[in-house]
Amino acid sequence: MVPAACESAPPAQPENVLGGADLTQVGGCGDAFVWVTNSDSTIALTVNWAEAASRAQAGGRLQETAKLPDEQVTVAIQFGQHQSDGFCTDVLMTDHPRIVAEAPASSGEARSASSRHREQSPSCLSPPPA
Repeated sequence: MVPAACESAPPAQPENVLGGADLTQVGGCGDAFVWVTNSDSTIALTVNWAEAASRAQAGGRLQETAKLPDEQVTVAIQFGQHQSDGFCTDVLMTDHPRIVAEAPASSGEARSASSRHREQSPSCLSPPPA
């Protein structure tokens, strides 16, 4: 069933697209760095939003949109082994992680939203505006 807010069903996804269900490990640290990886930690998606946590704390919430690329916001996908081993740690106790490729986002948007004030949206996907 397609929600009333959606005119049509979500578009079919190509086989090589990484979906949200594939990203099973999550973490974050700093001001603000957030990461997610797949279950075997070979693919990681990272977001580094400079001073986002400080601005959210000072203002009670953070709702911003950044057009990528942006000096304050870095979004990237990494491929390798043991990706999550290197996030949010000052001391690596192993020879991990091993990053073999990284692709920074070159276009698109990053949107922040405080978890206490998250806006609800229809459960459908729509293609980005042309």
